[in-house]
Amino acid sequence: MAVVPFSYFRLQRTRRGLSDAYQSGDWLAVRDYDRELGQSLEQAYADPRVDSAVLLDEMEKLLRIYEQLMKAC
Repeated sequence: MAVVPFSYFRLQRTRRGLSDAYQSGDWLAVRDYDRELGQSLEQAYADPRVDSAVLLDEMEKLLRIYEQLMKAC
């Protein structure tokens, strides 16, 4: 059984929060999650235990969310 590091869970949780905030139209929360994502990404990239393929998948999900955000703006 593979162990998933906390840094990945933090990134995943933050991405989901950003998506939920966008879906509900809570732009203040979108701003807060956007700021938190920078820290979450930095932590995940620095963590040698994070699987790069899993991290890449998470980044693709983030890009789709940001694409939606840019279209909404």
